[in-house]
Amino acid sequence: MEYVMKTQSLSKRYKKFTALDNLSMNVPKGSIYGFVGKNGAGKTTLIRIITGLQPQSEGEFEVFGAKDSTKDIYQSRRRMGAIVETPSIHLDCTAEENMLSMYRIMGIPKDNRVNEILTLVGLGDVGKKKAKNFSLGMKQRLAIAMALCNDPDFLILDEPINGLDPQGIVEIRELILKLNHEKHITVLISSHILDELSRLATHYGFIDRGRLIREMSAEELEAECKKCLCLTVSDIGALTAYLEEMSADYKVTGDNSANIYSDIRINALITALDKKGCEVLHISEKEESLESFFINLIGGEGNE
Repeated sequence: MEYVMKTQSLSKRYKKFTALDNLSMNVPKGSIYGFVGKNGAGKTTLIRIITGLQPQSEGEFEVFGAKDSTKDIYQSRRRMGAIVETPSIHLDCTAEENMLSMYRIMGIPKDNRVNEILTLVGLGDVGKKKAKNFSLGMKQRLAIAMALCNDPDFLILDEPINGLDPQGIVEIRELILKLNHEKHITVLISSHILDELSRLATHYGFIDRGRLIREMSAEELEAECKKCLCLTVSDIGALTAYLEEMSADYKVTGDNSANIYSDIRINALITALDKKGCEVLHISEKEESLESFFINLIGGEGNE
């Protein structure tokens, strides 16, 4: 698999605080990577290091194959666009004026893409309206437009839906999907709003206290969170034999327990196992949300 960004044992330490602790992660090309963690977990620190806003204490990273210790990293960063923390928008300027300002800052000659990008993010018709009169969702879309000025292949968004109303969240979600599907831009989104990430992400990295707890694809996460029947029986062999006969989708989770993911008639299952001398000791239904999965992953809500 090809990766646009990789980190290896990346750490960031201050005098009495470790913001990143030996973090290794991989962002696949073409993905929407959900970087999941509570506020203060280290998400923004990682983004600031990757974008060159601050140095790491230890470890290394690479972007588009260029290591951070080489001069090539500067060229690779030109293929990135980013919103880090609060978007830098001039409130007394129009959307177009903000875009032209970003072109000057980045040293990019003005071209005819300004209107094209503003249209792409849904701001093609705001005219002379100043940014201070924009809704929060419009400001966020303008920030994304400014991050697209250099026509990036990799877009980094730090908490892009924080504080938005439901309509604003939908607009940003649709824009991110459009950029990924139509423009083929790889997107890294840091967020603690897990339900919304589940509507977007193709891959996930879960971070807690500066440590990457786990990386997985959306398919792997769905398999772990999907609805299932949890059984504890007296004879796991009898249960698995029956499930094999039924071509059921299941996973053995212990010496006497299994999760069944296929639709199955419970009465028929109990009757068939009884004939084999197998007793059903416990049965329950489980459907785990992304939020509960994350809480269990980091060790419970009390893990502060």
